[in-house]
Amino acid sequence: MRSRRSLVCLLACTLLVVAGEVRAQSGRLEYEMRRAAPRPLAQVDEAAPKPAVGLSGETLDRVRHGLFSLVLPGWSQYRAGHRTRAILFASAEVAIWGTWIFSEAQGNYRKDRYRDFAENFAGVGSRDHGDDYWRAVGLYRSSEDYNEIIRRDNRVAREEQEAAGGPVTIGLDDGTVGGSDAWFWTSERRFDEYGRLRSDSLSAFDRADLVIVFAIVNRVIAFADAVRSGPRVDDEDGLSLLEAKGLRLAVDVEGSVRRPSASLSVGRRF
Repeated sequence: MRSRRSLVCLLACTLLVVAGEVRAQSGRLEYEMRRAAPRPLAQVDEAAPKPAVGLSGETLDRVRHGLFSLVLPGWSQYRAGHRTRAILFASAEVAIWGTWIFSEAQGNYRKDRYRDFAENFAGVGSRDHGDDYWRAVGLYRSSEDYNEIIRRDNRVAREEQEAAGGPVTIGLDDGTVGGSDAWFWTSERRFDEYGRLRSDSLSAFDRADLVIVFAIVNRVIAFADAVRSGPRVDDEDGLSLLEAKGLRLAVDVEGSVRRPSASLSVGRRF
């Protein structure tokens, strides 16, 4: 649940950054167009229709061009012929997801280790527990110590309900564990070692969550770079995949949201 909330917040921040970049690019282009426009010699006719305020065609082309790198960092740069920057963004993407896969695998491996360790040295009889249970196993030497704390809290809650004059709905044994869920650590050394194993597992999962942040940042930077540099203007036929001895293999991708399309063409330049 924590990871989902953090990802939602990160995605929301990404959308805000992208929207800000589009607005900044639009404002810059509009400012340059106003400076380049000639000053009128005669009085402007106030009755003449005013131009609509919005994104210019060039801005929309730049944003549409940048969307490729928002999906896959480096794609827009490759389409525009900036191969070095494309390789840098793509390499960062490979490193990011390689680290994420490694961290997730390491976290799951260490999780199995600390649970096996608890079964062998604390007598835990079942793995079908939530994270709160395994955290309690690392905080209390035995399930009896844990149950004493739970009963004490339940007793206080019952007294508060009785003082309020309402029905008492909390039992003294609510939330306690027993049977196959009980545990007892054989030594202090084993108890401390379990804590280290569990901490290592949580650190690996936290690192995997942090890598997602870098994946989002890489996309935002690649998108901003593609919007600033703009699409390639000397290659309107599409992205050249292979060109040798006059023969050319190219693909044209239309990034329209409503009607996305792609076409593959083979030709010869003269």
